[in-house]
Amino acid sequence: MSEARYQKVCHRNQIPAGGIRNFTIDGREIALFDTENGLVARSGVCKHNGYKFELCERNGDVIRCPLHHWQYRISTGKGIQPKWTQLERYPLEIRGDEVWVCLEPEADDDETFDTSSYNW
Repeated sequence: MSEARYQKVCHRNQIPAGGIRNFTIDGREIALFDTENGLVARSGVCKHNGYKFELCERNGDVIRCPLHHWQYRISTGKGIQPKWTQLERYPLEIRGDEVWVCLEPEADDDETFDTSSYNW
């Protein structure tokens, strides 16, 4: 197994309280969400057409893309509308006042998540 690759993304104070900020890291679009439980790093764009989450509407733990109204729960990454979609989560570390993100997303441990019935 390869050693996880972490990269410095920003300083902690660059993420507004309760806010979202997108970063392009090694070709990946990743969003940092400030939540009541600390920072969360997830895919930075809507799965439908790539709209950046920092431009989307947020209501608590829910992010909603204004283009086609896809919604996700920030804490779990699971789709609300549509339910079959999910955002990747990237491990992160706070080192002093710096935010470091692992470039390898965490594995999805939800065995009930299944997109096989969706007509791609």
